[in-house]
Amino acid sequence: MNASRTYALVALATLWPIFAVAQDSPPSAENAATTTPAIRRTTRQPQFQIPFSVDRPSSEIAEVRLYMSLDRGRSWQVADAKPPSANGFPFRAQSDGVYWFASRIVDKQQRQWPQRSLSPELEVWVD
Repeated sequence: MNASRTYALVALATLWPIFAVAQDSPPSAENAATTTPAIRRTTRQPQFQIPFSVDRPSSEIAEVRLYMSLDRGRSWQVADAKPPSANGFPFRAQSDGVYWFASRIVDKQQRQWPQRSLSPELEVWVD
């Protein structure tokens, strides 16, 4: 049986505002490798759900992007993109290992928010 687990990529505002507008530099992975994810989870299930919530009107948002790193933030790739109404990303790990995740809002002008270097918001160990 492949049970599905859910991990919060965007948690309560008391933890941290993930989708807040930040610095003016473009998103990159320059210093992400030295950052520790705020949320860490371990699972035996290769399939899980990563929910998100958006703190701006969805009429301003083209999509929400999920970025993934398999090398602890040295490089990032887009793992998925969803409309703001989706509220989550289904994810299936291809193998056991450590997966780092970050997210960005993309507005109608194709600008990503927050505009700062990608840093891990969630770490999932698939074992």
